[in-house]
Amino acid sequence: MNPRSNITVNSKPSQVELKYWYDNGTVVSFTQEDGRIHHGKITSYQPMGTDTLIWVEGSNSAVYLRDIKTYSFTPKESIFIDAKSDSAEKVGLVVGDKTFWVDKTILSDRVDYFKAMFFRTHMKEAEEKRADLSDLLSPQEAEIFFSRVDADHCYDLTLKQAQIFLEAATKLSAVEWAEKAQARIDEFTADFFWAVRNKDYKKMSDLFNQGADINSKFDKFAINKMDGFVNDCPNDTPLTFAVRSEDFALTEYLLRNRANTEVYYKQYTPLMEASSGHRPALVKLLLEKGANPNTSSDMSGFGKVSAMHMVFLSIQEWLVDERAKSTSEIVGLLLANGSTETHDEIANILKKNKRSDQIIALFEKIWKEQSDIHQVRKKDAVSSSSSEKLSSEGSAYPSSFISSAERRLSNESLDESKTNNSNRKRRQK
Repeated sequence: MNPRSNITVNSKPSQVELKYWYDNGTVVSFTQEDGRIHHGKITSYQPMGTDTLIWVEGSNSAVYLRDIKTYSFTPKESIFIDAKSDSAEKVGLVVGDKTFWVDKTILSDRVDYFKAMFFRTHMKEAEEKRADLSDLLSPQEAEIFFSRVDADHCYDLTLKQAQIFLEAATKLSAVEWAEKAQARIDEFTADFFWAVRNKDYKKMSDLFNQGADINSKFDKFAINKMDGFVNDCPNDTPLTFAVRSEDFALTEYLLRNRANTEVYYKQYTPLMEASSGHRPALVKLLLEKGANPNTSSDMSGFGKVSAMHMVFLSIQEWLVDERAKSTSEIVGLLLANGSTETHDEIANILKKNKRSDQIIALFEKIWKEQSDIHQVRKKDAVSSSSSEKLSSEGSAYPSSFISSAERRLSNESLDESKTNNSNRKRRQK
């Protein structure tokens, strides 16, 4: 291996590369369109919009970035090209005792060779979950990568890569890079926000496959948007938005993709929101997917409340008759799924918040009806369980076998009865 080997690229360098070479005294060679060659260290350079004017030691004239046809540079001693890499397709980038083989086409696209080394090896390994990225980078490699790669390269990261990158940058205290990676993740989260907002299931599915967090908080993406929805719900997650929108299909889709039911929009969980909105179908769906009926929230003016409280607190006096049926259904669902709220707790909060006699009367009526139904169901369940247990304990055979045997005996008895009747009729004749 020859530490003085050059990397030659048939393209123009970036301004970031020029700055790095200037700062580090790197020897470079620029070949202009007219064939003139400038060789040596960069003594000065002047950015001019997308162009740059470059002065190279030993040259009588400056060179414009736009006029460069090819260029080459000599890396530092610790990073160099394998002298035996005569392949037309790859070059070997060496750091310490490691060699990273990189396609020359990557370099010809002006991608910084540190980035090329990084993404062709460590990132791929980290993406395949074989190792943690921060563990894959030695201190020397981390210093090289995080100090010399163009920050704009973060904009090329996929969501999964950005998440891996953020974790590594955070562990390695590379603050600037952590911020760049987070900015890239935020771009994907913003896309996810609008996919949910517009109910674009294909886009949501694509983002899930890329690693989007289904429980993303949308606060930073819901600012300064001229939309009533956005201004009204700065802290929504996809699920809280779906439930608030009373969208059953979207709620079901998000729950099927394992959305967390124990999240809060303002002070409401999705179950509290559905109970408050008197939507029995949504309440049933959330409970089936594991929503906890006893999750509570400290609400100003109400105290500690749960979904059961919200069913009654949300009723307006002029809606008592209209909401009676849905209220009864929701109370029944909550009791059947483990709600531990008591009659006195609900009654005290209703009185404390000065609910009308009409609302309190509705509460008393529904609570008695549903509590009685719930108690009967509990007794039936206990009785059924006890019968099953006695049946299986009192026999050497399982209850399923006994039931099957009973059916066979019944059928045999029926057949015997039919035969006896037939014989009796023949004798009478």
